[in-house]
Amino acid sequence: MSFIKRLVEDTRRAINEGYYDLSLRLYHTSHRLSDAILASKHAAIIGEIKFASPSMGKIREYSDPVKIARDIISADAIGLSILTNRLFNGRLDYLLNVRIATDIPILMKDIVIDNKQIDAAYKSGADCILVISSIFDDKHVMRELIDYAHSYHLEVLLEVHDKEELKDALESNADLIGINNRDLNSMKIDLSTTENLLRDISSDKIIVSESGIESSQDIVRLYKAGARAFLVGTSIMKSNNIRLKLKELVKAI
Repeated sequence: MSFIKRLVEDTRRAINEGYYDLSLRLYHTSHRLSDAILASKHAAIIGEIKFASPSMGKIREYSDPVKIARDIISADAIGLSILTNRLFNGRLDYLLNVRIATDIPILMKDIVIDNKQIDAAYKSGADCILVISSIFDDKHVMRELIDYAHSYHLEVLLEVHDKEELKDALESNADLIGINNRDLNSMKIDLSTTENLLRDISSDKIIVSESGIESSQDIVRLYKAGARAFLVGTSIMKSNNIRLKLKELVKAI
């Protein structure tokens, strides 16, 4: 079974088990991730809170997500990404607790395949959701999910990995386009993915480069390629000093 199919199957199991069925709903104040990116005077970093991944195993010992979020914010990140998928040791209550404690755009990072997950994103206080293009053979289903998210005034970060997916994303109603430098089939990371996909591309959509970003040199390289925001998780979560590491990346531009 491929990695992506495993993610989808586990997510469908979680949906059927009621993991995303939330009875409470936070008062929702909109924080637009796209506005925060455009307003940034330095590198627009979205700091990701994750403690493990299926490919890497444990990344960091568990500690209070709210404290980590505050460290990320204090380093001038423009937004937060919070893993809520169980295969990444994510939990919806991480998102809930961070939303209550902070006032910054939050991306719910999950394998979104069903409206129930978008309901949960809204109830948990997320401002944006991730949708992964490669999951959907039927792009009509993907577009319906995007429209449903917009009905809640949630933004959508549509993730792509190849030129065909990018072309489709540019024609979609997604608010932001994420280019994943990780191939979800081989799990290999190559920063030139962002460079290659953006070559000869002209679009008003905000491009977010994802995965494999470890240094200020990486930020500059990807910015020159056309990325306007950077989703960074593993390199900051592995750091002994999250705030210092993230500050270094923010100051790259």
